[in-house]
Amino acid sequence: SEVGIRDSPNVGPIHDLVFEKGQPQLVMRRIEGVQWAEVMSDSERARADFGVVDLLEWNLRVLLQVCNAMRLAHDRHVVHRDLKPENVMLGAFGEVYVLDWGVAIVTDPEASPLLPRQRPGEGPVGTPHHMAPQLLGDPPPARRPAAPARCSPPSPTHPP
Repeated sequence: SEVGIRDSPNVGPIHDLVFEKGQPQLVMRRIEGVQWAEVMSDSERARADFGVVDLLEWNLRVLLQVCNAMRLAHDRHVVHRDLKPENVMLGAFGEVYVLDWGVAIVTDPEASPLLPRQRPGEGPVGTPHHMAPQLLGDPPPARRPAAPARCSPPSPTHPP
């Protein structure tokens, strides 16, 4: 498809791609739910809204679905550029949707020239708090030497 990600179960259903004033616009279904950011650290709310027993396990399952959406998008040469918990919507039945593709770009040189691409000289795009420090011009953190791995046989008080 022209959009490239319209058949992902983790992307809000896309009904159409239209052009307004020469700019592509996606027509999508309205998604009802709650932002992942609102419940990811609130075990009581996660239990009440989604029946969550183990908050860490539940968050990892949500993250896995977000990763699946990103894998599909990247396979289709689409880069989101503003992925954060606030842009992940959780439906009432546990659906996970990655939303807010407004700053996404297409990296496939064969794709329609009407689809958005990175502009020459364009700086970092996205939410600074969620960006890699290198994108903001900060040097990567200094690397510390890795500690040697230690293995010891299991003990009766600390079984494997």
